Amino acid sequence: MPVMHLAYSWTPYAESVGGIDSSLNCFLRYAERHWPGRIDVESLAGERAEPQAGRCATRIAIRPICSREASPIPVNLRFLFSLWRNKSRFDSHAVHYIHRTDHALAYLADDRPPLVLYIHGSAEHLSLPNESKLRLVRRGMPFVEEAVIRRSSHVFICSERGKRYYAQRHPRYASRLEVLPSAVDEDRFHPIAPEDARRALGIDQAAFLVLFAGRIEEVKDPLLWVNAFHQVCARMPNARGAILGTGALGPETLRMLECYGISHRLLCAKSVPEAELALWYNAADVLLLTSHFEGSPRVAVEALACGTPVVTTDVGDVPEMRASGAPVTIVDSRDPIALAEAVVEYAGYEKKLCPEFVRTHSLATVFGRVIEVLKTAAEGTARV
Repeated sequence: MPVMHLAYSWTPYAESVGGIDSSLNCFLRYAERHWPGRIDVESLAGERAEPQAGRCATRIAIRPICSREASPIPVNLRFLFSLWRNKSRFDSHAVHYIHRTDHALAYLADDRPPLVLYIHGSAEHLSLPNESKLRLVRRGMPFVEEAVIRRSSHVFICSERGKRYYAQRHPRYASRLEVLPSAVDEDRFHPIAPEDARRALGIDQAAFLVLFAGRIEEVKDPLLWVNAFHQVCARMPNARGAILGTGALGPETLRMLECYGISHRLLCAKSVPEAELALWYNAADVLLLTSHFEGSPRVAVEALACGTPVVTTDVGDVPEMRASGAPVTIVDSRDPIALAEAVVEYAGYEKKLCPEFVRTHSLATVFGRVIEVLKTAAEGTARV
C-alpha cells in the first residue's frame, strides 16, 4: 500500500480564504477518494473540522508537530525544525509531497525516499513588498532552492513564468519542472444566478459589487485595492465593495476607506467560509486582484469558475488564465486609476464560463496529475 507524506505549516480542514491552505484542504479532500494508500499529514496544531463521514478518513493520519503560538522564532522555521526532529517517525517507504522549499531542507541528508515539490511562488519575488521572513535571507534562497530541486524527483511550478525562471537558474534540472496551476473544486465553486446569490447575502440587485478576497497583508496590497475602489466609486454611484479575509493590514485598510468617506459602501469586511465565499463570487461583478506577486492566485481561479471576471495586476499565471479565454483583464501598471477604469469596463457584463479554463483547472486535471506523479514516485519505494 503506497504511503504519501504531506507536510505543510497549516491546520488541515480549517476554513480559509484562498491561498495554499485552501489548496491543500482541497487536495486532501480529493486524495481521500483517489489515493490508493495511506496519507500521513504533518501540520500545525489548531482547531480544525474533521473529514466528512463516508470518506476514507481511516487512512489519513493527521499529526500536529508544531504550534501556532506567538514566538520570536518564525513559525515556518519552527515547523522545519519539527520536521527534522520527527524524521524517524516517517514511514521510510513514503513519498514526500512538500509545499515550501525551506521545509524540504529537512530531507536533504537522505537520498531516499523520493520527494515531490510544489513551488507556489519563486525566490525572484522576495525583493518585492511582502510579509514573509524569507525576504531577510533572499540572497541565500537560490542556493537553498538548487539543493532542494536537486533532491526532488519532480517539481511542480504554478506558472509558465515561474518555470522559465527556474529553468534558467537551474538548467541541469529543467526536465524535472512541470507547470501545474491551482485547481478549483467545481462542486463548491460554480455559477449560480447572480440575483439568487445577492438575495441570499442581502445585497441590492442594482449594486456594482467589487471584491477583494484573500489575506489582508502587504503582498496582496489591499491599500491599492482601496485606492482603486475609491476611483470606481467616483465613477459609479452604485459601486459597493467587500473585503473577504483577515490580516495585519485590516485596520489600516478600514481607516483608509473611512478617510475617503466610502466606508459605508463596504458591505463586508471579514473572512467567510467557502460556502459563503462562493455566494460572494457569484454576487460580485468583478474580483479586483492587486497583489505585488502571486503564483497561481486561487481566488482568481475560484471567481472565474463562478463566471465572475477578474481585473488584476500582472502576476503569476494570470496571462495563462486570459489565454484560455477567461474574462481576465491584466493592468500592467499599479496605477489605481488604470485599475478602476478596467473594473468599470465590466459594468453590464453578462457572465459566462470558459470551458477551456474549467478543464485546465479542474480537480481531475490538476490533482489527477499530482496523484499520477506521486504514484510513480511511490513505486520505487514499494516494500519487497
